Amino acid sequence: MDSTLLDIFLYLGYFLVIFALAAAILLPLIKSLDHPQSLIKVAGGVIALLVIFGISYALSSGDMAARYPDLTEQGSKLIGAALLTMYILLFVALLGIAVTEVSKYFR
Repeated sequence: MDSTLLDIFLYLGYFLVIFALAAAILLPLIKSLDHPQSLIKVAGGVIALLVIFGISYALSSGDMAARYPDLTEQGSKLIGAALLTMYILLFVALLGIAVTEVSKYFR
């Protein structure tokens, strides 16, 4: 395949990803202007995620493995925080699924 054609499709892919990301962010915001109270729920969710990430960042260590000499302490701490955040959110999701299933059983 020609390198120029590959570059064109690569840039087209970049454009489509950026377009989809912008649409996913902007269209719900435009729609929520009709119902501004719905923004309070969104803000609460964003604040909760930021709090969870902040706690994860505080708990993560900046230890660096010798296998990755280019990794800085800050980068290691951010990676650890992202992993801890993912683990916490996974646990909360699984707990929510379990509670929902058990509560359905007792209805």
